[in-house]
Amino acid sequence: MSTTVDKEGVNDAYEEVRADNSETNWFTLRFNGNLIEVDSKGSDYDEFVSKFTDEERMFGYVRVTIGDEMSKRAKFAFITWSGSQVSPIKKAKLSVDKALVKHVIK
Repeated sequence: MSTTVDKEGVNDAYEEVRADNSETNWFTLRFNGNLIEVDSKGSDYDEFVSKFTDEERMFGYVRVTIGDEMSKRAKFAFITWSGSQVSPIKKAKLSVDKALVKHVIK
């Protein structure tokens, strides 16, 4: 079976992180069988980092604010994660799955 993406759920989380008036700074996407869906979202960076474990293959999207007091800018990063205990076949398929997600988050 081919992988699909929960486009509406992913797009909603993406727009929430991108919104300047939102407290949500990140979201993670996880595989539920052959469906890639939003796993969690939040504002605490340490919680975001804790989601990426050795047994998982997943995606993350995070907002980082940089600059000084006079000039602050938001930068965004899309993360593809493949833990050390993920099977080689699933690791190989991750690049194809990443392309599916990138069609939703532009």
